[in-house]
Amino acid sequence: MGFLGRLLRSFGESPEERTKRYQRQIDEWDRQEAEEALEEEYDEEDGIEDADY
Repeated sequence: MGFLGRLLRSFGESPEERTKRYQRQIDEWDRQEAEEALEEEYDEEDGIEDADY
């Protein structure tokens, strides 16, 4: 969703809904970061160099 869509949606949200939405996004970023770190760890253990796919 583009910036304008997010802006328009935010006007209809309560502070609690906004907080929940922000927390979901933060949780998603944390999950992605953990997955990437785990992949790098496995690559290092296997001696596989990280390549750009």
